Amino acid sequence: HHYQSVGTLVIFLIFNGFFVTIDAVHPALKWIYVISPHKYVMQGLAKVAFSGESFSGYDRCADRCFGATGDEVLDSVQGLSSNADIRKIFIILWGQAAIVRVAYLLIRHKIRL
Repeated sequence: HHYQSVGTLVIFLIFNGFFVTIDAVHPALKWIYVISPHKYVMQGLAKVAFSGESFSGYDRCADRCFGATGDEVLDSVQGLSSNADIRKIFIILWGQAAIVRVAYLLIRHKIRL
């Protein structure tokens, strides 16, 4: 049954905002984008890594330049934003983890009956 877990992870990875944006998603599938934990992890890690940074050599860049500052990079890469709220992302991820844990315990308890 590992293939089912891998399939779910791949779907969340595809709908994380980097590969497919919410605007490109069919309305019936937008809920996957909204609940994708990969989306929140990617946004949070990028915000922590790039926020407040500055990069030298940007003026000499000829191709694939995303910005001279971390905020410019975050705003130019699809699926990322300099406006990402780390606290909100943290709360969403903890909430998702709690929901998955409760669902697991309920399913495990029901199977034992």
